[in-house]
Amino acid sequence: MRVTASTIWKRDDKVRLDCRVGPSIAGQRRDLIRGQGQHIDDLNRLRLSSVCVSQADRTRAIIQTTVGFTKGFVVTGYSYRLLGTLRIEEEGQPAALIRSPIGCALVTYLIVTGEPQSREVVASLFWDDTSTSNSLRNLRSLLNRIHKMAPELSIMGSLLAFQPGQNTNVDLLQLREALAGDDLAALDSTLRLYRGDLLEGFYLQDSLRFEEWLLLARERLRQQLLGAHNQLCQTYRKQGKLTKALDVARRWLALDPLDEAALRQVMTLLALKGQPNAALQRYAVTGEALLETLGLQPEPATVELAEKIQVGGIQPPLLGEGTSEPLAKTTRLSWHETPLLGSFFGRTAESAQLRRWLVKEGRQLVAIYGIGGMGKTALSAHTVRTIGDQFASVIWRSLLNAPRLDELLPAILQTLSEFGLDEVP
Repeated sequence: MRVTASTIWKRDDKVRLDCRVGPSIAGQRRDLIRGQGQHIDDLNRLRLSSVCVSQADRTRAIIQTTVGFTKGFVVTGYSYRLLGTLRIEEEGQPAALIRSPIGCALVTYLIVTGEPQSREVVASLFWDDTSTSNSLRNLRSLLNRIHKMAPELSIMGSLLAFQPGQNTNVDLLQLREALAGDDLAALDSTLRLYRGDLLEGFYLQDSLRFEEWLLLARERLRQQLLGAHNQLCQTYRKQGKLTKALDVARRWLALDPLDEAALRQVMTLLALKGQPNAALQRYAVTGEALLETLGLQPEPATVELAEKIQVGGIQPPLLGEGTSEPLAKTTRLSWHETPLLGSFFGRTAESAQLRRWLVKEGRQLVAIYGIGGMGKTALSAHTVRTIGDQFASVIWRSLLNAPRLDELLPAILQTLSEFGLDEVP
């Protein structure tokens, strides 16, 4: 990639290089390079002839001036904080993009999807109540307004993508990398990046499809995080690292204070560390919250664990922190798309009816139907989380956008297979 520079400015020990990129990015003006003032010493304004930036390392450039001045230049880059309250910063200061909610939403969508998206798909996501031509016109107008504010926004003909440079910091991408890796310490550290839901508190007016997409994206991420906390907690426990396991279990419970699987891990680990009273107190607090919020008593497994702790049935290991206690056998789950609802109120009769049909009577098919917005999905998700541990397998799949059977079936077969499948028939 060839970058032809115009002028580099020094002000208050910060440097800004305005430049024009070559045809690979359609000649659009971008602020690609940032740096520290000491690199150009006392030069207040410096005329440049060219800047060459390699594709392999966009964070460094060699600056050649018309008077032969050559210096290394380090980019400071952008920071995107998508977890919790949205924050986008440039050199530690709020970036201009933050003033455009729909621009922030577009960049977030491209980051989360992780692959190029067509203009038609993006336009229909944000302007679903207008014609295709109007939506595309609105998108072009948006891109013209924000392309200078988001250097990582790549426009490739009919495709849009987020292409982070080596010096771009995105908390969600860091989290995904840790979730996909096998480094326990890195995973433990990165899980602490989760400061709240994806774009917590963010709302885009008059864009229902984007709001629906964001809801599903939030819940998928939360499910991944709950699963990662569970896996990390149990791994630490197998290794006998009870203190680390307890810390992870507490963070797991903080993500969903009514998650009884997390509660049982916290209770067990407190008992193993010689704190049975703390375990029982945690049980009492969560039990009150369940009753007040959902009108439910703790699950039988939780009650049984509390009784076992109360009579001294779980004692700290005698030697060091190690323990050979086997982990409980759990239900095989594939419900990463299940919405996490937080508090759930009402629908007591309907919930009881579903539990009776599915658990006591063993009905093989139950359908919930009604007009949109009545809470069918919420009722289904609440029921699944309430009775899921009474089944050998629980699988939740959204049929939004009508996915094909060959897209759904492989993951379902893997879940149902006790030993995993090398090949899906």
